[in-house]
Amino acid sequence: MRVLVLNPEYPPLGGGAANATAYLLRELSKHKNISVDLVTASVDGERTEQLSDNITLHFLDIKKEGSLHYYTNRQLLRYRQLALLKSRQLHTQKPFDLVHAFFGIPSGVIAKQLHIPYIVSLRGSDVPYYNPRFRLADRLFFKHLSRYVWKHANYVVANSQQLADLAGRTSPNLKIPVIRNGVDITEFTPAAEEPSTDTFNILCVSRLVGRKGIDRLIEAVATISKTHPQVQLSLAGDGNIKNQLEHQAKQLNVSDRVKFLGAIDHATLPNLYQQSHLFVLPSRNEGMSNTALEALASGLPLILTDTGGAAELTQGNGKTVPIDDQIALVEAIKEIMVDTTLRQSLRTSSRKKSEQYAWSAMADSYINLYELVVSPPR
Repeated sequence: MRVLVLNPEYPPLGGGAANATAYLLRELSKHKNISVDLVTASVDGERTEQLSDNITLHFLDIKKEGSLHYYTNRQLLRYRQLALLKSRQLHTQKPFDLVHAFFGIPSGVIAKQLHIPYIVSLRGSDVPYYNPRFRLADRLFFKHLSRYVWKHANYVVANSQQLADLAGRTSPNLKIPVIRNGVDITEFTPAAEEPSTDTFNILCVSRLVGRKGIDRLIEAVATISKTHPQVQLSLAGDGNIKNQLEHQAKQLNVSDRVKFLGAIDHATLPNLYQQSHLFVLPSRNEGMSNTALEALASGLPLILTDTGGAAELTQGNGKTVPIDDQIALVEAIKEIMVDTTLRQSLRTSSRKKSEQYAWSAMADSYINLYELVVSPPR
């Protein structure tokens, strides 16, 4: 079986979808009856790499500049043009059986143009009305384009039930199964002991973009620090509002309490989680957060906002708070910060819960879909 995977994101470019693709390919490399070509974007010119005997990576030069975690419209358009040409070239050389498109736009659009059976994996920002910033564009254009792309796909899947429900607003009659992200529980493990509480370390690993709600987290730290001076926040990630967030921290007089770590190499992330007491991701929109799953496997209590797969990730091991509810966010952080017994219980529950998620399970679910596409039941 020959599979073409399309995703403009692949580490170090991108965020959760990039990591999900990398882990999926790692799992697929174990299935020698499946041959995969990934067509993705590059930060340093066009090239081809062999990940394994059956996995080939094709990197396209989209003239990527600026943040590793943010794409301009021009860069996405360039990816679409170059990826379509590259995909056609590869298909002519040796035909593919199906296309797996991460993101309905632009990857699903490319897949439709190739006239090959295809699967679309919805990730979040590619679903109409997911991001309020694009509400007008979604209503006028992207809703119709998404509906067209999804209608012609063999399968459309989402990474959380809430995302599937949101996509259902655009295509009410479309059945959208859920294939959740996974986590490597051998790579991400709890610290042998919780770090010293001389400082209370809150960690957020995220793109620094508006929909992640990092501004609310900085406000919460400013409020909490007035009565709990040991609180510290580490922000791992980069994005188009980094300067704005740094200015906010300065204006709130918490520049010494908020560390902007920038884009972190994946290999150093496990240690970063182990040095923390609590993971907080106050997103305004989210699918199934890879970094929340990593925090889960690292044994950290979670505080997430009520969006995406938050509810299923915080049962018995953290708290879900309403979106943009500053008071609820402050109270949730304080409750976990001051109660050592509660925190230890949540740590244990997080690690246990993480064992339900594995990249191998995600890969098996996709392989089942691949087989249904190639050999549909009669």
